[in-house]
Amino acid sequence: MRSNAPTPTTRSPSGEQPVNWQPDTPVDHAEDRPDRVNGSSIIIIRVGALCAVLGAVSLVTQQIWSIVAGEVIEIDTPILGRILYAAQIALFVFAVVGLYLHQRKAFNTFGQIATLTALSGTLLWSGSTTWEALDVLRNGGKLVEDDMTAPVLVWILIAFGLYALGLFLFGVATWRAGVLPRIPAALVVFGILLGLLLDGLLPGILIVYGAGLAWLGIATLVQLRSRQPAGAHRPPAPVH
Repeated sequence: MRSNAPTPTTRSPSGEQPVNWQPDTPVDHAEDRPDRVNGSSIIIIRVGALCAVLGAVSLVTQQIWSIVAGEVIEIDTPILGRILYAAQIALFVFAVVGLYLHQRKAFNTFGQIATLTALSGTLLWSGSTTWEALDVLRNGGKLVEDDMTAPVLVWILIAFGLYALGLFLFGVATWRAGVLPRIPAALVVFGILLGLLLDGLLPGILIVYGAGLAWLGIATLVQLRSRQPAGAHRPPAPVH
């Protein structure tokens, strides 16, 4: 007796696809979409990690120049000094974003507050340093001695205060999260304190926190590279 059950080639009278028919191309399932979002986040993290390294390179360059020249680089070569410093702070803005995204799942409320403070501080201080660099450029590299008004002084205290406090708290949050190595996080924390206390007395002291940020950036890039093979080469969906 012949069975009336449909076979893989059996079509319904209305011309629909076979019962066991499957599409030749893989379907874009909902679970694939987070991978795309994570992919864009990884790009931001990599850029931020690279900015941490480049910002530290700018910082170290300024410190070494000052040691060799025996004078602060902003005074010895105002244009180059201001540009390097403005670039350093601007790069640290992206560094904070990238390093935060890399370890955001391990950040608690304190980590969120620390990141917000660090981002606000770097943004405000970046705006201030960029304005100073443009002002020096407009004056042909000549430093103009202006009487500092009260509003300007308040702005500098707030912007730089948030910058230093934000990086200090961000270093503590990074140390507590344990995603990145704790030694460079400690360098950022103690480097900020040493810089506030000894900058001007001990040449090159700012290299300590710069080295910590560079180390965190490099560690982030290494971790991303070690995790990439796990999800980078996904096997194609089987075609039936």
